Amino acid sequence: MSQVSLAVLGRRFEDDFNQYHDFEHWPGMCLMLLRTALFGLFLVGGLHTLKQSTQDTLRHFVQKLLALGSVWFLAMPALVFSTSSLAPYNRHPVVSGGTIVLQSLALGLVSLLFVQNSSYLKMSTLANMGTIFSANTNAIKRFKVAVD
Repeated sequence: MSQVSLAVLGRRFEDDFNQYHDFEHWPGMCLMLLRTALFGLFLVGGLHTLKQSTQDTLRHFVQKLLALGSVWFLAMPALVFSTSSLAPYNRHPVVSGGTIVLQSLALGLVSLLFVQNSSYLKMSTLANMGTIFSANTNAIKRFKVAVD
């Protein structure tokens, strides 16, 4: 809700058809601060998990997740900050296009961490259950819901 509220408040600073997002006013700066704060929370949780983990597979997975999650969280604030020296008419395409490319790439790579034969599947209990497409029917027999 805070993201939506800040985006709506940001519309007061410019004409609706002039630009999509402008992060140079206080609502835009608050959006970037919110994104950076959420990254900090993600980083603290990930580093705490990394410090507590004893398994090499878990540590490897969390390291990958931290790296790719950091790209996702920081793509927009980094682009907004780095484009402040560009001409105003060049900022929007660079921020919009760069954010779409970087965040899509990061989310695509994060999703690869959770697919079949991934590091997550190797360390989780889901590996024993099989998938809807696999021939492993032991999971269905072991977790039978009804007998009648």
